[in-house]
Amino acid sequence: MTLAELLVGLSLATDLGLGQPSEHMLRAAAIAMRLGERLGLTDDDLATLYDVSILTYVGCPVYGNEAASVFGDDIEFRAAAVEVDLSRRGGSMFMMRRAGHGTSTFNRVRQTARLMATNGRAVVEQMAAHCAAAGELADRIGLEPSVRAGIEQSYARWDGQGVPQGLAAEDLTLAARIAHVAEACEVFLRTYDADATLDMVKARTGTHFDPTVAAAVAPAADELFAGLGDHTYDHILAADPMGRPALTEEGLDDVLAAIGDFCDMRCPCFAGHSRATAELADGAAEALQIPPEGRRLLRRVAHVHDIGRSGVPGTIWNKPGPLTTSERERMQLHAYYAERIFSRPEPLRRIGLLAGAHHERIDGSGYHRGTGGPMLSLPVRVLGAADAYHAMLQPLSLIHISEPTRQ
Repeated sequence: MTLAELLVGLSLATDLGLGQPSEHMLRAAAIAMRLGERLGLTDDDLATLYDVSILTYVGCPVYGNEAASVFGDDIEFRAAAVEVDLSRRGGSMFMMRRAGHGTSTFNRVRQTARLMATNGRAVVEQMAAHCAAAGELADRIGLEPSVRAGIEQSYARWDGQGVPQGLAAEDLTLAARIAHVAEACEVFLRTYDADATLDMVKARTGTHFDPTVAAAVAPAADELFAGLGDHTYDHILAADPMGRPALTEEGLDDVLAAIGDFCDMRCPCFAGHSRATAELADGAAEALQIPPEGRRLLRRVAHVHDIGRSGVPGTIWNKPGPLTTSERERMQLHAYYAERIFSRPEPLRRIGLLAGAHHERIDGSGYHRGTGGPMLSLPVRVLGAADAYHAMLQPLSLIHISEPTRQ
């Protein structure tokens, strides 16, 4: 298994957190690579662009509780925000309208007043935290410093009105500048059409977008946007300029552990959960004399079993009391999402199948399939027990989500 295959899986989790359809970031990466070739990037620059364009907004789903506290459903907020130029007056009005969304009138007024009084400082701080978390992940999984720099500039703008504040023009990495244009193009092309996409690029040229990069979009736009929905997953993997070798067994262990720690940043109550679950599951596997290969697989799955949480709003993860039926349905999807994120290639599919079963219960009362009894393998039962045990040691918000029978 290569690092590129894991990056692609991680991009599918980003899609969920952005409220976008599956392979959104992969289609954006395809556009970015085509733009890079049009702009005459060197092989090294294309290699950096490849990783940056796949992971540009990987930090968005983390700290979901903070975004939820200001805007309500953080995934719904991000899904709507991708069509807005957030630095302009329209962006300010958009955030004011979304403040306290889905909460009481009093809280909506309070959140709006706070945004106005602080000039949106809380939002800027959230963006900075997202960038820092993404940069740390890039370091831990062994990406180049140039990739970390590009990912940390996810919210930067050509005109210097983004985050980090004051970073402008050619101080932004070229990979970030291209990735910003490509991601917005993917959204507008899929939501509207090529004409609307070109109008958006023109409107944001010189503000959000680098004029040189933006100018490369319009010529032969039909070629730039052709075939984006056809076998994107396979095409992106084949387009990796680095031709990376397969990860070592130890390297794969380290990358999955890093991804698990990163996913636990979704909400403060999750801190350390994946790592602790992996330790518990590994100890149980040793006591049960599970063979070394099965024990290693179980430990890997435990690290990433909750990667699907990025597809569930922070308002649900943070809710202190019982969930409604609708909320519980959305929460339970996180197990299914984990299975889908790691559905390809075959080595990851083995991880995905086990991860998707971590909330199944021996009496059939679990989710997402409701499987029980002898149909649950020993590794699934160990993982479920380790996950539930650690959850019951945590704050109530994690307990009532991890163990549905408590409501």
